[in-house]
Amino acid sequence: MMKKTPSKRQVRFSDRSLICVVNNLSLSREQASKLWYSQEETDLFKAQLARRVREIRSQLQDNSALLDEGGITINAAAILGLEKHLSPEITAEYNGRRVALQRAVLAEHRQHRAMHILPHSTARLAIVSAQHSLWARERARLAAVFLEQDVLQDFAEMNLQLKKPRCCSMQAVTAAEENPFRR
Repeated sequence: MMKKTPSKRQVRFSDRSLICVVNNLSLSREQASKLWYSQEETDLFKAQLARRVREIRSQLQDNSALLDEGGITINAAAILGLEKHLSPEITAEYNGRRVALQRAVLAEHRQHRAMHILPHSTARLAIVSAQHSLWARERARLAAVFLEQDVLQDFAEMNLQLKKPRCCSMQAVTAAEENPFRR
């Protein structure tokens, strides 16, 4: 059986902003490898994600009756980014739809190449991609609305007011002070 070679390029996230400006794009392999996560770091992230998903699923399962009755609510910030992992069924749905998206875009691209459409119609590829990713975009929008409502409810419960944001969809947020928190 052939072993799949891991990709050398990986995304990095940090609690602090860190910018690596690369002026010379002809880096040595060693220099370039320092810009990306190592395989060990990637494996650690995956293990942490798997542990967090197990914790969330366990909590949801243990408290499912209370959730159904409205006795408790989910802290949106605690599950932010983990929405597609809340249950095996949801994960399977996301994965199936992602595979369908990839297949549709690649099929469209193959069709363009076969018909010798040059340049490849990026507009048509964008339409196919948008059609097949609509479900995921809608789920992301709903998650954002859920988080927004959760945050607004937390502020209301703490009797705090928010400074009006410059650009977002939150409604009825008015406070002219420089300090965003006011008792």
